[in-house]
Amino acid sequence: MNAEMKNGINLLMILVLFISCVQEKEDNNVLRRVEACMELFPDSALSLLSQIECPECMRGQQRADYALLLTQALDKNYITITSDSLIKKAVTYYENHNDIASLALSYYYMGRTYFDMQDALQAQQAYLKALELGESLNSTDLLIKINNSLGTLYS
Repeated sequence: MNAEMKNGINLLMILVLFISCVQEKEDNNVLRRVEACMELFPDSALSLLSQIECPECMRGQQRADYALLLTQALDKNYITITSDSLIKKAVTYYENHNDIASLALSYYYMGRTYFDMQDALQAQQAYLKALELGESLNSTDLLIKINNSLGTLYS
């Protein structure tokens, strides 16, 4: 392989790396906008999430944030969630990185997912984990949501 060809390959690799970094930053900006509008405009949050071109290309915290936000947006838009595979990605990441606030919220939405799947036992276990974490955070809004969901589960 001659030097000119090696330089061309190196340039191509740098270009691919640059494009992927730009895409990662753009996806982070979308995720932050989704977080900002989730409570008041969950339909807009869902629309923004659908604009992400390659969610399966995301890694690490970005992937976990996407999984949590998409599960949250589906739930808030009353779209039945039929699999726990998405929210499990978020739970696993936040457990491994000791992000208690995100983990508590992820367990709550894991409970919502199991409730949609009509698995009351799994829903209860997820809600109770979310409750334990939420109490350690003293997060009133989250505690209200969890207790309301537990009440619905038991009724």
